[in-house]
Amino acid sequence: MFNRIVVDADSLIYRCGFAAENEPVSHACHNLKLQINSIKEVLGSDNIELYIKGTGNFRTEIAVSSVYKGTRASRVPTHYPALRDYITNVHGAKEVDGMEADDICSAILFEYREKDSGVVLAAMDKDLWNTPGWHFNYDPRKWTTEYVTISEADYNFLGQLVTGDRSDNVPGLPGLSKASVERLGIKGLTAGGIAETKAKRILNSLNTNQERIEEIWKLYKEYGEEVEWSPQDVQDYFVEQGRLLWMTRKMHADGKPVLWEPPESLF
Repeated sequence: MFNRIVVDADSLIYRCGFAAENEPVSHACHNLKLQINSIKEVLGSDNIELYIKGTGNFRTEIAVSSVYKGTRASRVPTHYPALRDYITNVHGAKEVDGMEADDICSAILFEYREKDSGVVLAAMDKDLWNTPGWHFNYDPRKWTTEYVTISEADYNFLGQLVTGDRSDNVPGLPGLSKASVERLGIKGLTAGGIAETKAKRILNSLNTNQERIEEIWKLYKEYGEEVEWSPQDVQDYFVEQGRLLWMTRKMHADGKPVLWEPPESLF
């Protein structure tokens, strides 16, 4: 079914590294080899491309309201350097500079997003389900393959534009204003923080993703008015959050990611 496997391999390194924390480095490398072979076997192809993070990340420059990934623990596995060398020198993994490994994986998948393309993206990060195409989750608790349509991918992105991404320290919509809650009139909706269930309640009350992005922009504006932000501050914050949460779909000719742009009709 698949003739090309694109892998966000950073999580593989961390998983195999921490699993062999008190074992020789050879055990960690062997585990990594087994994981790679398992992915190839399950997906039925030896044509595999592994990507790992290099230096720099464009999101650190975009994030002005909070430090991107500023709340993440800095601990790495003891064998992390050796595992990076191993996956690069033995399995041909490619380092990605200026962005995250999942950005280049996302851009490749978007280019080959058709259901019959034969391309599948293997990853654990839920953010990548913001990109249409075939996905394989190599988390052993899931180990599932699914096809995500462009409508579903956009819906997933819009959900994050409401909830943010706590693991990356991206707040999203800070809260619902009292005016928003009153206007929406959705049962069980209250002002304050926005969990995933609350975000889905809002999104599912509308029929199209165009209606949803328009509603989300209203929520940002109403929140900004309640906390006395200027209109420009609200717009800047909204665009910042979208660009931090957006998984890269296309690259410029110079290799830099094409950033998310909100619909012109919003402003």
